[in-house]
Amino acid sequence: SDFNRRTFILQGAGEVGFRFARLAKELGARIVACDTESRQVERIRHEVGATIVDTENIFTQAGDVFVPCAVGGILNDETIPVLQCPIISGPANNQLADPERHGMMLMEKNITYVVDFIGNAGGLIAAADELLPGRHFNEERVKRNIQRIALRVARNLELASAEKKSPHEIAIQTCD
Repeated sequence: SDFNRRTFILQGAGEVGFRFARLAKELGARIVACDTESRQVERIRHEVGATIVDTENIFTQAGDVFVPCAVGGILNDETIPVLQCPIISGPANNQLADPERHGMMLMEKNITYVVDFIGNAGGLIAAADELLPGRHFNEERVKRNIQRIALRVARNLELASAEKKSPHEIAIQTCD
């Protein structure tokens, strides 16, 4: 809840990553970022003041939260062992290359993993509010529903800890 003096490691500085970085910076966070596109790198460096690192070195950066904002499958046998953040939470889809194997690796390394499709539900909630028949977009309703994401994340992490299963495995089980 307190971004002040926290360090966020962003893998990807596209539109979603950039917006997150800008908001986090406004709340007092330090941003370390990478991107394969030089235009995105310059934008986040200039407009947010992010520290820029090479894409191959982003996983070894020490911080409070690793934020995957690019392609999927980036949490794998090579990247998990070198991660230097106690929390992973970000907008990229399908972050775990092998959900079962890599979910357990994160657990064994005591890294808190916020499952992508739970943590990223806000966009879907907003779209659904607008598209449901007979409803008009209601910002307050959307905000209330988005605030429930934190409760779902907390419940997912509690169950994972209690059952000694990865958060991803618990999320799949509770979706049924």
